[in-house]
Amino acid sequence: MNSGTIPPWGTDRCESAQHLAGLRAGARAYAARLEQVFSEEGAAAVMKRLNLVAREMEVPVAESQTWQKGFQVGIDSMMGRLRQVMAESGLPEIGPTLKQPIDASGYKIEIVRPESP
Repeated sequence: MNSGTIPPWGTDRCESAQHLAGLRAGARAYAARLEQVFSEEGAAAVMKRLNLVAREMEVPVAESQTWQKGFQVGIDSMMGRLRQVMAESGLPEIGPTLKQPIDASGYKIEIVRPESP
């Protein structure tokens, strides 16, 4: 029986939660900065500055190394997503893509229950 101190699925020895938190934070911070570029100069400027903005991002040093690595992965993931969207759909989809969350954690999930007979 679990005493309530350790989750029933085990200890997070790989620090997956830290990595995921860093990934989400990195993707959000990078997208927020690119949204500023988008609102000031448009989608073409966003695509032109992907690498420059990524290099300018400051990784919070107070966080663990695992979190910091996740932060960089989040930036890289968002950059990859924007490049893919550009290749597949072009400039008009850059703005909407910047507003999308990096994963399902940013979506509101509604549970639909069947009505009682």
